[in-house]
Amino acid sequence: MTPEDAIQRLYETPNLFDQLRDDEASALLKWAETEVMRIAQNSPDDAAFEAQFYALSDLAQQINLFVGMRQEMSFGEQQEALTKITEQAAQIGLHPVPLSASAQAQADESDAAVLHSLLDMLKPESPASDSAENDAETQPKRDILSNDFFDI
Repeated sequence: MTPEDAIQRLYETPNLFDQLRDDEASALLKWAETEVMRIAQNSPDDAAFEAQFYALSDLAQQINLFVGMRQEMSFGEQQEALTKITEQAAQIGLHPVPLSASAQAQADESDAAVLHSLLDMLKPESPASDSAENDAETQPKRDILSNDFFDI
């Protein structure tokens, strides 16, 4: 599978964006396109690329479901979904910003704000650095369940 074939497959897979409005679906698909190109560059062979692509597809589906269904989830279900998202992201070489728990639900936040916040927190792993700035353990935890997380 080529990166172009993979991108086409993203657009042909409705469960990657069926819980989102058009603008949010477009944002998720654009992000996924960028990730396809990144994993294509970093994959040593076709088999590794395909495995990473399928993991990316699973991640996009989890993000889609979380953003679209989070208002119907309990706080515990939201936390579980976010844990799955961060675990899946790590499988494709993304280094999610650590999340902290919050008692405040995000039911009042727009889907677009939640989607963009999730995508912003999923960053490719950078080469090891001695700088404390790049050490996730020293960074403050971002709380996507609180209102102050969404400064859009």
